[in-house]
Amino acid sequence: MALETTISTRHIKERLINLREYNPGFGPGVYKFAERLANRLHLEIVPQGFYIAATLLLEDIKNKVDGITKQPIDPCEIFTSLNKTKLEFLPILVDNIHSMIPEIARAVCPKDFADDVERFYKDNLAGA
Repeated sequence: MALETTISTRHIKERLINLREYNPGFGPGVYKFAERLANRLHLEIVPQGFYIAATLLLEDIKNKVDGITKQPIDPCEIFTSLNKTKLEFLPILVDNIHSMIPEIARAVCPKDFADDVERFYKDNLAGA
């Protein structure tokens, strides 16, 4: 699949919302992140768009403000093991989910699309 190939997000959103059913091996924070990501995706998306939407959501969580709505985000609602006294671990938890973006894509997207998400992820790591 070409990196610019657009697909509908209808099934992707449904799978993100129900990620626990499709991949029970993820932790609770990943499931809450996936639910929020589902709400961020447009009706159609390209692989880069999936990666960028996930990355921007993670930045919003780290900054504790939704970049779209400007509403506060409580990271403790996403990372239930986190409490207000342990917020110094937030960047580590966010980085951990960032490293899982290709795996999340594999769980919710068509194979070729997920392959392109992973390719884009790796290209961005190499350029960082």
